Amino acid sequence: MLRGLGLGLLSTLAFGCVGEIVGGPVNTEEQTPEQLVAIKAWTDNAEPALRNACVSCHASQLNINFLPGEGLAMREALLAWAPAVVNLDAPSSSRILTKGPHSGPAFASDKIPLVLDWIQKEKIAAGSLEEEIILESPAVRPQLCTGGVPGDLTCPINTIPLDSMGLVGATITFVAQPTESALYLQRITLNPGPSGAYIEHPLFVTFPTGVEPKPDTLDRYFNVKLNLAAGAAPAMIQGGAAVFVGFSALDDIRIHFKAVDVFQAEDTGPGTDPGAAAGCKVLESFKANARGLLQTSCASCHANPANVASSAVSMIGLDSPDDLVLKQACDQILLRTNRQDIPNSSIFLAPAPTNANHPFRFADAGQLEAFRTPVSLWITDERDAP
Repeated sequence: MLRGLGLGLLSTLAFGCVGEIVGGPVNTEEQTPEQLVAIKAWTDNAEPALRNACVSCHASQLNINFLPGEGLAMREALLAWAPAVVNLDAPSSSRILTKGPHSGPAFASDKIPLVLDWIQKEKIAAGSLEEEIILESPAVRPQLCTGGVPGDLTCPINTIPLDSMGLVGATITFVAQPTESALYLQRITLNPGPSGAYIEHPLFVTFPTGVEPKPDTLDRYFNVKLNLAAGAAPAMIQGGAAVFVGFSALDDIRIHFKAVDVFQAEDTGPGTDPGAAAGCKVLESFKANARGLLQTSCASCHANPANVASSAVSMIGLDSPDDLVLKQACDQILLRTNRQDIPNSSIFLAPAPTNANHPFRFADAGQLEAFRTPVSLWITDERDAP
């Protein structure tokens, strides 16, 4: 399997050379100068900031305890956490910085620079130990959809080939539409080649002319793993739609990966992020907050087996009294949500008044908000469920 040091193994290199230090003095003879700089940034700034803001939950709560212990032991645990919350390939997109309000408060804005500075120094320290390997796709200049349906001359499908990383015949495809300050991508899809495709942590990066590349600031696919066998149906990546703020249609796009390989037979089958793979976990919240609105606004097309819309997003079973049947519908709808950036879930973007490419649109922003607010309660419950 090809793994990029920029996203994953750099973390291992960064803390692996520290040894079994738990918080005592550092043996400076065993550290590079860059490592010593990173350790000092952690000790002086990053650890106090995180301890003050985050350890009350993230030191001990199951499944989110990525800040256990103290001192360098906490640093090691944080850098090793999977799925990664520290991104050494694109420090500013690290999930520990971009999470925003969740079951706890957003990270205080005055503390973010302290932690970001530490992550940047860890990146430099890791690069000083071994040449950085970045798994990077070829560049694509987005062709824009201006009308019609995907595949029409006026709505081209963009294709990023993955042959250069050993996935011969595999591609990632998407449809692109510009907004005032962002690029809206729909139908972001992994298409397996003749050997299948396995990817981890795709990170979209834009390359403006004359300035530094800009990664997706949300690092929204930080916990995505997709494993598709040869001949398997293409799979949308975490709902298939996302708004990339700061991306321009005039600039090239590349995708970085933590790992790429052919289909991994030891896995049980295709999946997306761990939450999506597991499907809906809080069916009662779905019933209370989302089902009724979806039945009113979406079911006439998406729950009708005779309508092509049910192939794009199946809501068949939405009205079933049987929880097992209802969960199947819920599982499909969950794939069209973005739990890292809930307002920009495709389930809200598709029927937005400004989206001329969707057959049904809310009449105005007020109607959209009346739909989005309750449904977001369900998505939030799914995001926070253990």
